[in-house]
Amino acid sequence: MPGKLSDDQIEELVAGYRSGSTLFGMDRRTVSNVRCRHHVPTRRRGLSPEQADDAIDSYNLGWSLARVGERVASTTSPLAITVCGLKLLVIRLRGAALSAYARLAHLYASPGDDQDEEGTHRSLLLVVIGYVIAILIGLFVPIAAVALYFGIVVYLIVSLHQIARAVFRR
Repeated sequence: MPGKLSDDQIEELVAGYRSGSTLFGMDRRTVSNVRCRHHVPTRRRGLSPEQADDAIDSYNLGWSLARVGERVASTTSPLAITVCGLKLLVIRLRGAALSAYARLAHLYASPGDDQDEEGTHRSLLLVVIGYVIAILIGLFVPIAAVALYFGIVVYLIVSLHQIARAVFRR
């Protein structure tokens, strides 16, 4: 039968998949079928816990976001970085929805906790726009996308006012 893989080709494909190869010169479904028949687990997508810890440690050591992004992107595919960005965006939107519900249901501990609703909406809009841009960039330039994800995290932790004050020493 033309197109049927020999035992040697199957063995080579399985070994290549296990070693991290992504190019096999055949349809991805063929690779998936062979992988399944030979009980080879699907590779994990996104950052491994070790990669995430390494990125955090590098940033804490004072590395620039671009440098951390370059290091992470060199070991991760553009698709994995894009999927990671989509997951981060979904998490942020869920958090915003829960916060909106808490405001609506008056679940905050003290009356002043829910006062800055307009600022919250503006902040959420900037974050969503940032994630969408980072996700789109991640398809073509993964390094820049990872740097943007880190930038968004910094923005969520530290307000723009605090960043401007630190940069301009006011």
